[in-house]
Amino acid sequence: MKKDIPDLSRIISETVDRRKNEIIDFCRDLIRIPSLTGGERRIQEFVAKHLKDMGLEVKVWEPDLSKMKGHPGYVDVGKDYVNRPNVVGIYKGKGGRSLILNGHTDVVTPEPLKKWSHHPWGAEICRGKIYGRGACDMKGGITGMIKALQILLELDLAPLGDVTLEVVVDEEASGNGTLASVLEGYNADAAIFAEPTSCVIMPAHRGAFFWRVYIEGKGAHAGVKYQGISAVEKGMLIYRALEGLENKRNEIGKKHPLYGHYPVTTPVCVGKFNGGWYPSSVPEECILEGSVEFLPGERVKTVREQFEQTVENTVKKDPWLKKHPPRIEWFGLSLPPAQISSDHSLIKTFKRAYTEIRGKEVKIAGFPAGCDMRIRVLYTKTPSIVFGPGDISLAHRVDEFIHIEELLLFIKILALGMLEWSQKENYLEN
Repeated sequence: MKKDIPDLSRIISETVDRRKNEIIDFCRDLIRIPSLTGGERRIQEFVAKHLKDMGLEVKVWEPDLSKMKGHPGYVDVGKDYVNRPNVVGIYKGKGGRSLILNGHTDVVTPEPLKKWSHHPWGAEICRGKIYGRGACDMKGGITGMIKALQILLELDLAPLGDVTLEVVVDEEASGNGTLASVLEGYNADAAIFAEPTSCVIMPAHRGAFFWRVYIEGKGAHAGVKYQGISAVEKGMLIYRALEGLENKRNEIGKKHPLYGHYPVTTPVCVGKFNGGWYPSSVPEECILEGSVEFLPGERVKTVREQFEQTVENTVKKDPWLKKHPPRIEWFGLSLPPAQISSDHSLIKTFKRAYTEIRGKEVKIAGFPAGCDMRIRVLYTKTPSIVFGPGDISLAHRVDEFIHIEELLLFIKILALGMLEWSQKENYLEN
C-alpha cells in the first residue's frame, strides 16, 4: 500500500489518536505488573501473549549463562536467569531493510515507598500523566514500539522489512538480556532502543562503572574523640577529591558535540556514604559507593586509572591515609559507551518522520546514561539510536510518570519512520 507522506502521516496520526484509550490501557497494564530486576517472569509472559495475539512469530527463552560467559559484553551479576525469560516477536517482511525495536521490562526498586504520591504499581492517571515505577523507564517505550507495529499491521501498512520486537530482562543491572538475544542470532539492519529521551534522537550514550572505596579509621569513645581518627572525616577528603575529578573531566566533556550542552557532561556520583556504628564512637570505617559516567571515545581502563590516581593523590597529602591507604573495588555495572555517526541514514529517516508528524525539527543529542545500545553497536556493528518517550530525569525516582501525549507522539513518529526505513527506495523523501 503505497501512499505519499502527507497521507501516511495523517492516517497514522488519526489512528493513534483514535486508539488512545487502548494504548493507555496497555501501558497501564504493564506498569501494574511489578517487574523488579530478577522478577520479570510475569510481565514477560504478558508481553509474549500479546505478541502472539498480534500474529507474530514469538520465541520465549531463558538466557543461558554458559553462552554469555567469556563474551566481552557479558556482565557477571552473580545470578542466573531461571524464570527470567527474554521475549522476541518477529514480523516477517518481504525483503526490505530490517529493524530491531528493543526494550527492557525490568525496573529498579520503588523505595522509598512512603515518598510516593501515587502508588508505584497503581498506574494512576493524573493531569495527562500515567504514574508508576517504570512508566518512563521504560514501559512507555515498550508500549510504543509494540503499538506502533500493531497499528501498521492492522492498517495494512506493513513494513517491507522484518521488524523484531526485542523485549529483554536485566538491563538495569547488566545488559545480559540483550546480549542473550544477540547470541541467539537476532540481528537487523538497524536498531532502536526505546529508552526515555523525550522523543529526542540520540545516536550516542555514555558508559558507566560502579566503584567502592573502603577507608580505615581509628576508633575511640566520643568523650576522648581526639584519641581516634574518624574514617568519615577521611572519607570526606575522598569525596571532595572526586568532586574535583568531576570538574576536571567536565571541562574536557564540554567539547563533545552531543554532550556539551549538559551542565555536567561526565558525572562522578557518590551514591552511598556509610560510616560509623554508634553515636558516641569515632567511626572506624567508612565506605563510599558510586558511579562514574564517561563519553564515547573514552575507555573504561583509562577512566578507572584517572579515578585511582585521584584517590592516590589525596592519600599522599594525608599522613593517616598514607599509612592506611584506602582500598578501591570495582563491582557490578561496567559498561562502555557507544556512538554512531550523526549522518547515518537511520537518523535522517527518523528526523524526517519527526518533522512530518511534529511540524518542526528534532534535536540530536547524546543519551545521558548507559544502555543496551552498546551491545548492538560494539559487538554486531548494528547502527542504533536511543529514541523513546519519557523524561530520563524521572527514571529511578519517586513519582515516576510519562506524559500521555508524548507517548502518542512517539508511536506516530516510530510508525512513520519504520515505514520509510523498510523501503528499498525511500518514498518518503521529497
